[in-house]
Amino acid sequence: MFYVKILLNNLFIVFATELPIAYFLGARSIKKISSVALINIITNPAIVYISLLTLLFAREWHTPVLIILEVAVLFVEGFSFSKFKTFENKKPYLISLCLNFTSFLTGEIIEKIFY
Repeated sequence: MFYVKILLNNLFIVFATELPIAYFLGARSIKKISSVALINIITNPAIVYISLLTLLFAREWHTPVLIILEVAVLFVEGFSFSKFKTFENKKPYLISLCLNFTSFLTGEIIEKIFY
């Protein structure tokens, strides 16, 4: 149950940070905001789960694995934004970088304050 709480907390942080920024960057319809949310429902739990596993079983590999995962998520989300035309003619990979950087930084700040 503890891990489910971690996954849900992380997903909440992602939604609370990325969805308003996605709206600001041009995803103004329900369909476009929903595509951002659905893409994050797919990518976020996977990255959080793998990150937790590396913390538990291979702590020394956590940072390199996290970097690889974040880069992979940038490409997956950027490709998805491009495919679904979530942000019209804007740069989907740059938008993915902005969204992920913001939610990652927010998560780090929250972790430093509360844990």
